[in-house]
Amino acid sequence: MDPRIVILMRLPEAPVTGGEIYNFELIKYLKRRFRDVEHISWQPRQRKGPVSFIINSLIQNISLLKHWNEIKSGAIVVEDVSQSSELFLFNSILRVLRRLTSKRIYLLTVIQQTYSPLMKDEVRRKLTYFEESIFINSSDGVVVNSEFTKRLVEGILRKDADIVVAYPGLNVSGLKESSLRRSERGPERKPEDDITQLLFVGYVTPRKGVDTLLKAVEILVKEKGMDHLTLNIVGDNVRERGLYQDLKDYSDKAGLGNKVTFRGRVEERELKDIYMASRIFVFPSLWEGFGMVLAEAASFGLPIVTTDAGAIPYLIKDGINGLLIPPGDEKKLASAIETLAKSPDMRAKFSEANRKLAARFDWGKSFSKVADLVEAQYRI
Repeated sequence: MDPRIVILMRLPEAPVTGGEIYNFELIKYLKRRFRDVEHISWQPRQRKGPVSFIINSLIQNISLLKHWNEIKSGAIVVEDVSQSSELFLFNSILRVLRRLTSKRIYLLTVIQQTYSPLMKDEVRRKLTYFEESIFINSSDGVVVNSEFTKRLVEGILRKDADIVVAYPGLNVSGLKESSLRRSERGPERKPEDDITQLLFVGYVTPRKGVDTLLKAVEILVKEKGMDHLTLNIVGDNVRERGLYQDLKDYSDKAGLGNKVTFRGRVEERELKDIYMASRIFVFPSLWEGFGMVLAEAASFGLPIVTTDAGAIPYLIKDGINGLLIPPGDEKKLASAIETLAKSPDMRAKFSEANRKLAARFDWGKSFSKVADLVEAQYRI
């Protein structure tokens, strides 16, 4: 008999962010691996300020208690820390009910990053840290997406808990595509002979640093004379439409309208084609718990310019398979892009190293560790 798995995760039908894709793939894997899996989702409540945040969080936590009867003894409850505000009180009550009813319930938390450090408002940051701490310390087991995230979690945990590191796989893979990159076909070719196609892939949100990227492109075109440069920005620009419009307006006012293309979300085949046509992947994120698109870009053999923020240096080593710069620094970002654009040998070195790196990431291999933990707890 398979263990009973109850997944409490608010997840849209069409996942957009790396975290949503990770959870989507995890749910698919668990449903393939085990027969008794139920996924319970819900709609988020509006939180316009600290008071609204607290009230709606409490209402959401209490409303989820209606699922108590669906959580039988021996069940594994899988949750995500990104929804800690909707589950932190629920988990605390669940643990009390577990003791009162003698139900054997195992709380397994998925953590891809902690969100309190990203809050600019001090009150919101403290509230988020408080709920994340309660949420994480209610867990019996934790699934993290990187060694970096594991270290963050260990700094918050005040109890013993099982921790499994399950790296993301590749949402889009170029490992089976041709390893011959257009930019490396002729060592005698000068950079200015061809258009240098830069690529950014990611959810268009302030944390991804697209504003810094546009400023860097402006520097390269206007100050460095790199008129042969173009930039494709691929990723959802609907959820934060106001930000997208601000970025588009900046691009147009800076005279980059013919250099920068906002493509929005694209189909998998088109995304692969864009990866293959690009020469340099640029990802100026302010913070990442892993950086799934970096692994994707690596699989296509793209040399990478990114930041030294969060977990990124665990993937991209400066001078080994990419160039690292401080987040939010458009001048250093422009300089790194220029250096890489003018160095075919460096691009070729990074390309080879990145293909080897990408071969490590596989959804099935990673999530098999989660399945092993589930089965071990079920047998206890």
